[in-house]
Amino acid sequence: TVLIEDTRYSDSPRVEPETYREEIAAYAAARGWEIATVLEEEQGVLPITLDGDIEAFWDADAARVPRSGLRAALFHPGTGYSLPNALQLADRLAAHTDWSAEAVYAATRGASTELWEATGYYRRLNRLLFLAAQPHERFKVLARFYGLNAGLISRFYAGTNNRFDKIRILVGKPPVGVGPAISTLLLHRGR
Repeated sequence: TVLIEDTRYSDSPRVEPETYREEIAAYAAARGWEIATVLEEEQGVLPITLDGDIEAFWDADAARVPRSGLRAALFHPGTGYSLPNALQLADRLAAHTDWSAEAVYAATRGASTELWEATGYYRRLNRLLFLAAQPHERFKVLARFYGLNAGLISRFYAGTNNRFDKIRILVGKPPVGVGPAISTLLLHRGR
């Protein structure tokens, strides 16, 4: 049993299941794998954030209703995964004694803004991928990234890259031209 995953970073939320099935079958066939049975299939579109204003995001809700998950911007900017952040919020809320809507709202907003501040590096990487790389060349950025150390990649998915990791991700033969990368970072200095 093997999982074959086709992950795409796209400018559009459009999903083309038939095309992806054909491409996955061709991928398996090219490796000499015969697909006897497809046990399960999953499709989805996850958010990849380039920039934003987290305070304005929360201030736009005049009702001040507690939120979680994607509605609270509790997700990894580079992967779109939200489950780890939902678990962290649950742990945070479990320590609360005041369950009023205002207290829970403050806790969820606090978790969201703290995560936003802590993950600015990943949004900058997203800007490099989506704004500095040409769409037909983005795969080079990802191919280079997935050739890095497995521990660094694991820390990326966990959102816990250390300073050395962050430098290592950017150092080396750049798949994005230096000029476009610098221009993108200078023009888009958002958080």
